[in-house]
Amino acid sequence: MIKITCRLFLVWISAILLVPVAAWSESSPALRLGVPFADHAVLQCELPLNIWGNATPGSSIAILLDGKPWGNAMVDAGGHWKTQLPGQLPSSTPHAITVQCGGERVELNDILFGEVWLASGQSNMAFGLNKAKDGESLRPASGTHFRFANVQAQKGFPDAPEKKSLFWNEFQPGANNWVSAVAAYFGVDLAEKLDRPVGIIVCAVGATPAEAWTPLSALEAHPETAGLARLYRRTVEGKTVDELKALHQVKVAEWKKNNPGESFMQIPDSPFDNNFPVCLYENMIVPLVPFTMRGVIWYQGENNANFARADQYRVLFPAMIQSWRDVWASPDLPFLFVQLAAFNAKEGGEWPELREAQAFTRDTVPSTGMAVAIDVGMQKDIHPKNKKPVGERLAKLALKQVYGKDVVALGPVPINCSFADNRATIRFDFAGDGLKTRDSGASVPGFELAGADGKFHSAAARITTADTVELTCPDVGAPKAVRYAFSAWVEPPTTLENSDGLPAEPFRRP
Repeated sequence: MIKITCRLFLVWISAILLVPVAAWSESSPALRLGVPFADHAVLQCELPLNIWGNATPGSSIAILLDGKPWGNAMVDAGGHWKTQLPGQLPSSTPHAITVQCGGERVELNDILFGEVWLASGQSNMAFGLNKAKDGESLRPASGTHFRFANVQAQKGFPDAPEKKSLFWNEFQPGANNWVSAVAAYFGVDLAEKLDRPVGIIVCAVGATPAEAWTPLSALEAHPETAGLARLYRRTVEGKTVDELKALHQVKVAEWKKNNPGESFMQIPDSPFDNNFPVCLYENMIVPLVPFTMRGVIWYQGENNANFARADQYRVLFPAMIQSWRDVWASPDLPFLFVQLAAFNAKEGGEWPELREAQAFTRDTVPSTGMAVAIDVGMQKDIHPKNKKPVGERLAKLALKQVYGKDVVALGPVPINCSFADNRATIRFDFAGDGLKTRDSGASVPGFELAGADGKFHSAAARITTADTVELTCPDVGAPKAVRYAFSAWVEPPTTLENSDGLPAEPFRRP
């Protein structure tokens, strides 16, 4: 019986996952394509297009676009082939791709060329349009092509490769409203603004931490995350798959015994749990590599915040982003993410600190962008229903940063805080035509001041100029520090925004 070493496990799991989409058996043809390639797919336009698959070792591959030669490849001794095809202009006209190998051929029909994005993270990214506020009212403009494909959630060890198939869907209001709400609002907005097809691969699993989406090598590269790598190794190495499954069942029984009546089960030291490091990356991300795409949108962080690991997230999240860029061989791959919304989290979590870690990532990692969502949260629901602003704010970031469009993509960001005469003055960038409150109120909730003792008190705040807010507090005679929306749930809710309606982001200074 084969025991799993860490290296053997990663090679084994990756090899299985890279078997392409077509269902197969001993009698199946040898020619198969990689996971993302299927009828109705959107392929990335204007960039060299990676395509790969399996075929008989030593044979040659011919690829045709609408019956005309497009590219060639040779199959290696392991039965794998990969090549890069010339980029195509955006096209809403259906195309046909033919892949031939000897007497075998695979046909892909109804293929469009447009913008391709990967949408990943945890439950707020997976959250369906059918459950979102006013989700049924999303109606793309006539001629808009938004398509999507969902990656099957897979913990632990991979099942048969045919379960990895992607099925591309043309968005139809009411018919397939189970699509990710954030992805739908983002994709439809891009498709309408860019006037080209948009395809999104949704790869998200609820209740998952960032380390589950991160390769082992990236975890081992940093002292702050090395403990996660050690957990992975000591759990997996030297055990067979059957042994790991048996241990998981024992842990499940123990958990149920110790947590009667609790439905949300977490067993973080099992590869069959959503929280386990590495496995979601290996199971769900690796099969997509190196599919050509424009960028990534990401909505995650709740799990890491709940377990008070905000400081670690400052290292973990950038490391995860870099690891994806490395495996895609795309050092500037755009990575746009959502900052955590307001939520009345349980005591012991670090929601404001994790939002700060997300802002730190935006400020220190190139080609990233952060959509603020502090204003759309729900006090008693970790899954805010108002997903439209979230998707549209991500789209604004993409339009501005990736496509170079002249749009306002950022809300107010503090650039200077000064303390004098028993008051604090904060000046903001990205105020647009002037700061305002969403409810048109004269006061601005959410601000706090602290003196030399470091204790924060609610402050009275008012907008004094187009880009300035002034704070005072009778309990703080000589302010030394200020913070805004710096709690898990903000009461009363935040209202400060710029003239374009984009909210100010949470912060603390100094």
